[in-house]
Amino acid sequence: MSTTFLNAKTTTIIIAVVVFGFSLPLSARDSVALSEADLATQWADDAEGLNQRALRENFPVLAAIIKKWHIPVPSDQINVFRIPNAILKPPEIVDPRATSIWEDFVRAREKRAEALFQLAVRSAQSHNIGPDFTQRSYQAIRLLSLVLRENPSHKGARIAGGWVQRNGLWVWPEVAQRIDKGEVWSETFGWLSRSHFNRYEDNKRYIRGMWVQASDKTDGPQRFDQSRIFFSDHWRIQSSASYKQTALLASEMEETFEIWRQVFGAFQLEPVGLERQFEGRATPTTRRSFDAVLTSNRQQYIHEMGKLEPLISQTLGIYWNPSRTSWFFEGEDRTSTTVCHEATHQLFGEMRNTSPLAGERCGFWALEAAACFMESLQRTDFGWTVGGIENGRVPAARQRLLLDDYYVPLEQLTRLGRRDFQSRDDLPPLYSQISGLADFFMTGSNGQYREAFIEYLVRIYTGSANPDTLSRLCKADYESLDRQYRRHLSQ
Repeated sequence: MSTTFLNAKTTTIIIAVVVFGFSLPLSARDSVALSEADLATQWADDAEGLNQRALRENFPVLAAIIKKWHIPVPSDQINVFRIPNAILKPPEIVDPRATSIWEDFVRAREKRAEALFQLAVRSAQSHNIGPDFTQRSYQAIRLLSLVLRENPSHKGARIAGGWVQRNGLWVWPEVAQRIDKGEVWSETFGWLSRSHFNRYEDNKRYIRGMWVQASDKTDGPQRFDQSRIFFSDHWRIQSSASYKQTALLASEMEETFEIWRQVFGAFQLEPVGLERQFEGRATPTTRRSFDAVLTSNRQQYIHEMGKLEPLISQTLGIYWNPSRTSWFFEGEDRTSTTVCHEATHQLFGEMRNTSPLAGERCGFWALEAAACFMESLQRTDFGWTVGGIENGRVPAARQRLLLDDYYVPLEQLTRLGRRDFQSRDDLPPLYSQISGLADFFMTGSNGQYREAFIEYLVRIYTGSANPDTLSRLCKADYESLDRQYRRHLSQ
């Protein structure tokens, strides 16, 4: 079980943006020899040449687009990219000479994407889960995201990411299945059959087996026993809230899915399976919809969920593990941060086979820490950033450690199971600390322990973790990691 509590603290997130860049005509031999750093250097040269060409031709808007494409790489954050379906030429580029420069820019990005994809495949092939733990699964997924930012139509990258094609577009297998059944997407009502879609567009609503005229009453909040079902790409939402609020929740959860896939996607597959997927040898799989409930108000949420969880009144949202369902309510207290936190728990719990007793024996802190880490996300012009010592709950962790001298050593923390963790009297400061620890393991020292921490989460969720697992994966004793954490927050 996971909850978002009333006393959970969040802070204003400071934006920091980044992207890797490379785009260069490469021979097959060169693309194998060049590293990511080499490609970055060559891309900077190519982009500067295109930028100067646009300025000479007096196309300052195009020059700005090219110059802005390359963004400095931060050392303390993770970049998540919104992946479009295709590269679209900006409408302001109409002059034939500007179009020529734009097309050269696109071709350079496509070549850059191909070189990055080869690096991604090699990263996916580099793994050893024995005593000498080595893994580059996160690296492979990060590079894959960069490939698709440069060239959203890159076939190899799309297949590696699990997409399939329908009607000339790359979509998730779950979406392809709905398209094959003739369903139609509505931003307001979710996935509907064609006949229902047409009638909903004609202001009709299907309620308890009857078609009625749409009104504020039909589209607004309902009694819980009159809940509607809203299907998004990956969620089945039982909702007694308004259509508007239900669609908003669906959008927030799908956004979390997109972000989680890039930040924690290495959790989803064993390294051998990831290698097979990146080599194009895996068959796309369709998952059942995740379940969620949205009540029309907080009172309804407490009444319905209180039948299962006596402490529900202390929460703002909950992922109820026994039924594998996320619960939320319509109202000002429901924030996108709450939705992201609980949806993250759901994705960890259901994106691969996991143990229902995950974290019961030890390591429970890491399950909550990973969800807290996702609270640090911030929108940017290219998508989002996640992490950073100024974001999410990490500033509170810094205060607890550096000013209050509060710290639970890792050797002690990693031994705590769910009951021991949740029964502590110091939960508020402890939640701050684990948020800081998540940032350290995911972003500290340029992500030195990122692969190890994700593998640690795998072992907790599959029931194979021991108190010393994190230390062994990081190849560092807990006292050393404690010292490194302090340095991380002292920056």
